[in-house]
Amino acid sequence: MPSKSTKKPFFWICLGVLPAVLMSCENFDNSSNAPNPNGLSDIDGSDSQKCVTVNEHQTATLVCPDGQTIESIDFSSYGTPEGSCEAGFASSACHAETSVSIAEDSCLDQTSCTVIANNAVFGDPCPGTFKRLSVIYTCSGGESEAQNGLTATFFDNIDFTGEAVERIDPVVDFDWGRGSPDAAIGADTFSARWTGFVEAEHSETYTFYTVSDDGIRLKVNGELLINNWTNHPPTENSGAIDLEAGRRYAIEIEYFENSGGAVAKLLWSSPSVTKQTIPETLLFTDIDQDDLCPDDPDKTEPGVCGCGVPEGTCDKGNGLTASYFDTIDFTGDAIERIDPVVNFDWGRGSPDTAIGADTFSARWTGFVEAENSETYTFYTVSDDGIRLTVNGQRVIDNW
Repeated sequence: MPSKSTKKPFFWICLGVLPAVLMSCENFDNSSNAPNPNGLSDIDGSDSQKCVTVNEHQTATLVCPDGQTIESIDFSSYGTPEGSCEAGFASSACHAETSVSIAEDSCLDQTSCTVIANNAVFGDPCPGTFKRLSVIYTCSGGESEAQNGLTATFFDNIDFTGEAVERIDPVVDFDWGRGSPDAAIGADTFSARWTGFVEAEHSETYTFYTVSDDGIRLKVNGELLINNWTNHPPTENSGAIDLEAGRRYAIEIEYFENSGGAVAKLLWSSPSVTKQTIPETLLFTDIDQDDLCPDDPDKTEPGVCGCGVPEGTCDKGNGLTASYFDTIDFTGDAIERIDPVVNFDWGRGSPDTAIGADTFSARWTGFVEAENSETYTFYTVSDDGIRLTVNGQRVIDNW
């Protein structure tokens, strides 16, 4: 690959904090495309009722989950509303009488909508005063529930790029022979990704197995259990992890087929489970689980110390585990270290003397903890490709 002449690779994440959830980020350095950070308006709340507040001259974005629409505007005030999304709002003497009607006209029965907070839209309820817009709204209809199986995404190339075919696969147990998973996918040089959650029935060590032809990677709860990213005939690989009964863990499988036969299978075993294909009844497209700590009488959310363990009583360390590869595809020997933050601009260099300045890749894994119960927007700035997964959800994918 030709060397770069004006390249300045850089990468950082601007983090809010989330409820002690699993996070992983992957980045590669290859070309000189300059990225632009993206962001969304903060929306606070849970279940069906949500809240957004923005300052004058900003745009409020109201969003419902997939399949839901905005059923009602429960509160809307352009002026100087008193309160917060957490505590609730009340109108003050500075309140535009059109606040509710404009929000309703713009947003009711919509999956998402935007409202500009300015005097041209609402009128000026108190001249000379800096104002804001606060809206509380309710989403309803088609509430998302986890389906059994994993979300499958197939690409007609070997590197997870371009248009994709998506579907729900009940299990991962495929032998396509010299064919492919879909008529839109060629028989050679395709790739696939399965994501979702797996639920353990017993609190014990589980061994996960893959059978693949060709390359495959498996992550469970953010931990890379299997990494055989090579061309090979049908080959079994395995990795073990301790799981708790009744909990659902994020799972991700990445696979590529180069040429010849195509096989991708996922199995497991444990002291109580004979080796078998992981069944559909224990695979889920979403976590959809209110009680993540069923054995904790205080129902403490699982943080970096685990269910029911007070924060600060275990020593997990600060920062993220970083793994750097002198290849673009996370293969070969890795340089590992703890990075306190992810905020790098290596210029024309690299993260380590053992890593070349071009065609390298990196992975950061660990946990991020929230200070507030609200919606956080994650930002990445990267040159080149980057993916960010938080709590098993792919938040950013600019590969």
